[in-house]
Amino acid sequence: MKRMEPSKGWYQWAWSPVIGCKHGCTFCYSRPMFPDFECPRFDLKVLEEPKRYRKASVIFVCPYADLFGEWVPELWITSVIAVAAQNPIHQFVFLTKNPRRYHEFVFPNNVYLGVTIESPDKMFRAKEMEGLTNKKLASIEPVMGDFTGVDLSMFDWVVAGYMIGQKKTKKDRENMRSISHHNKYQIYR
Repeated sequence: MKRMEPSKGWYQWAWSPVIGCKHGCTFCYSRPMFPDFECPRFDLKVLEEPKRYRKASVIFVCPYADLFGEWVPELWITSVIAVAAQNPIHQFVFLTKNPRRYHEFVFPNNVYLGVTIESPDKMFRAKEMEGLTNKKLASIEPVMGDFTGVDLSMFDWVVAGYMIGQKKTKKDRENMRSISHHNKYQIYR
C-alpha cells in the first residue's frame, strides 16, 4: 500500500509516515488493513513525500494512526510537523483523540488541528483544544449520537460520516442531520 494516496473526499492526499494505533477502538477502519496495527511504526521513506506535490492540496496526516497518542515519540511528531512547515503550499490536517498533546508543539499556519468527536459525550476533547490558535476541525466519524444542541462553533470545519461497512439506519441519518455547522462536509458511503 502506498503511503501517499489520492482521495476524492474532503482531502486530496492521505499521507501516512506513521501507521498504527493503541486506542483499540471497536469501530476502527484501519486495524483490519495492517498486520500488527497495535505496534505503531514510523517510515522515514514516506516522510518527504509531500515535497513531490507541486499543486496546492489538502493533505490528511496519518489517517492510519493517532500521531498524538501518548505512545508516540516526540521525535516522530516534530519530524512530521517540520515537513508541514517546509511545504507551505499545502494545507495539512492533523487528527487525534488526544488533543491536549497539541499544546506541547508549535504548528505552522498551514495546519488544521483536528479532533475526533464521534458522540456528544466526547465533547470534552474539544475543550482540550482551547487556547490553540491554528484553524480547528472536528471529525464526527463515525456519527454515534444525537448532536442536537451541541455547540461546534469553535471549529472552522466539521467533517461527518457514517460507520464504514454498516448499513445506515434511520437513527444514523437522524444523527447526521442533527449536526449543525456552517462549514460541514458530509461523507457519503
